[in-house]
Amino acid sequence: MVARTRNVNVMHDWLSKGLDMNPMENVWAELVRRLASN
Repeated sequence: MVARTRNVNVMHDWLSKGLDMNPMENVWAELVRRLASN
C-alpha cells in the first residue's frame, strides 16, 4: 500500500526496511528526510 499526498510516496519501500510498532513516527521521519534533502 502506498499513501499518496501531492504525488509524494509517503510509505515508500517501508516493507523492505522492516515493520515498526509506531508507523506515525515513520511518516514524520520520512517527511523530515524529504524536506531536508530539498
